[in-house]
Amino acid sequence: MSNPQFSKDSLKFLVNSTLKKHGVSSNNVKKLSNAERQQILSMVRDLKQNVETIVKNANKQQNAAKQQNNTKK
Repeated sequence: MSNPQFSKDSLKFLVNSTLKKHGVSSNNVKKLSNAERQQILSMVRDLKQNVETIVKNANKQQNAAKQQNNTKK
């Protein structure tokens, strides 16, 4: 569906620039507990699922519009 390398690079860029904007560096980062890690992973999975659903619905609508245009011709 999407280019995994592009997504990985984009995410890395966005995270790095956001952290830099807020003055976070590797020197002042706290360690996450296992519970916090699991919570973040769960949020990421939920977000990923929501995005995939939105993309699927958008693709369905786009395909339906194309089919409708093709039948009108």
